[in-house]
Amino acid sequence: MGVMQEPNRVWFGLGAGGGGQAAVYGRSVVEFSVFAVDDLSRRFLLTLAGSRWGPGLGGSGAAYLVVISSLKSRFDLIDKQFSSGWGFQLNLGGRWGDVFKALGRAPAIVKLLKVAAKVFQTRIGKALSPDGWKELSAAVTESLGSLGMNNTNPQPQLTAMQIPLVGGGLEVSLYNESFTVMSVDEF
Repeated sequence: MGVMQEPNRVWFGLGAGGGGQAAVYGRSVVEFSVFAVDDLSRRFLLTLAGSRWGPGLGGSGAAYLVVISSLKSRFDLIDKQFSSGWGFQLNLGGRWGDVFKALGRAPAIVKLLKVAAKVFQTRIGKALSPDGWKELSAAVTESLGSLGMNNTNPQPQLTAMQIPLVGGGLEVSLYNESFTVMSVDEF
């Protein structure tokens, strides 16, 4: 009998959310559909609630990508906090701040968007070949390094990124944000 291989602990997904800032404090909420890179039947809904401190005013909404590494079970995320550090919003109709924030992560974002498109096409009826699965898993796993992540940490790592120019609002703010995992529901 062969040795059972441990499932890949890398997950990714797409989401949508919104938030706002009033004077020195702001809140945001993002809801994601998250999938294991090695098995699309391993999936869950992830809700993040963010708190941000810094000067600003306004509100906006956006589409997001999420990558999670070192995750054995979705329940390992419950009540975890993740810091996204300093960020800014410059949304005057379009989400122009996203373009500047994405420049350093552009190769990873492009690769992840291609992977996400392939997965969501598969979820609506197209079969993904064994080679397609290998390509999918490799693309997400290769992106970990450029996102400052790895899959060997004892604790899960999470990176949520806004997709440039997908969304809108009217907001100008500079803030330090942290997210708390509010729920990890099955779907």
